[in-house]
Amino acid sequence: MAITLLTCWHPGLGQTDTGTISGTVTDSSGAVVPNTVVALTSISTNAVRTVTSNDSGTYILQAVSAGLYDLSAQGAGFAPFRRRVEVTVGGRVTTNIQLVVTANEQTITVVGEGGAAVNVQTQEVSQVISSQQVAQLE
Repeated sequence: MAITLLTCWHPGLGQTDTGTISGTVTDSSGAVVPNTVVALTSISTNAVRTVTSNDSGTYILQAVSAGLYDLSAQGAGFAPFRRRVEVTVGGRVTTNIQLVVTANEQTITVVGEGGAAVNVQTQEVSQVISSQQVAQLE
């Protein structure tokens, strides 16, 4: 009888000491953002785990040890997202990520080449423009 009890009883059977974090990555209009890298950084150890959102914008981080984490995401053309999350033993945390579009900055350099040269040495008038020609510019 003692042998039967020992083989059937296991104190850790069915128990887990981890949790799960999942959610959907969208933009500010609610459209899903696929292929976004989502990073989970442990506050206590600085260990980092990453996953990529699928075609429907969903990400899942499984077997996450209980504790505090920084959840972050960054997509091309979007501002970085960051949120503190707490995972409990056996817990399922849903954290949807909404990315905000960043302002595009572009630098345009115009280099003038060719065309008429301006005489900056003298005040000489080389051609008179009539009022009809000016009106045609409008």
